[in-house]
Amino acid sequence: MGGWLEIPLFIYVCKPLLMPALGLVLFFNKNKIKKTRFYLLILALLFSFFGDVFLIFNTNFFLQGLLSFLITHLIYILIFYKNVELKINFKFIFVLFVFLAYYLLLIQLLSSYLDLLLFPVCVYGASLVIMGFGAFLRIPKQGYRSVLLGALLFIFSDSILAVNHFMYDSNLKLAQVFVILLYVMAQYFIVKGLLEKRSEV
Repeated sequence: MGGWLEIPLFIYVCKPLLMPALGLVLFFNKNKIKKTRFYLLILALLFSFFGDVFLIFNTNFFLQGLLSFLITHLIYILIFYKNVELKINFKFIFVLFVFLAYYLLLIQLLSSYLDLLLFPVCVYGASLVIMGFGAFLRIPKQGYRSVLLGALLFIFSDSILAVNHFMYDSNLKLAQVFVILLYVMAQYFIVKGLLEKRSEV
């Protein structure tokens, strides 16, 4: 496969610039949200930037990248769960089941490839699912759909990354492109949604 999909510049130069660019967008719109949320989002994007840089080097700094994105998800969990609407009904149970089933199926798929990384990957996957479920639980006001879409795209992006990394030794170049595209869209929609309602924090 030729063309720009195989150009290392796309991975090594463009990817680390994505979160700083989104950080600038956030900075110029910081008057739309409270300071607490602004600083938390800046931290989330900062650790995402660290994760991007670490994962550029593939297996050499994989755990550092995993830890960086784990912190990112913990920050998003902190933001999302400050504004939840907890109603134990059929919809709640069904969505919870979907998230849990997806998590268990993905871990089962990857388990034979993880070896010593089984525990950290399970912890990371759990944080990802908790983050996504928190986006679903948020009070459905302005920005709800955007944040939920962003959270789901983040889950899909990381799922493709995990499958490509562990099962195919990161040799699927097209998978890397999809990971980046979904990841950028995920971060954009999360930030966009959280900027839409000042009173949610």
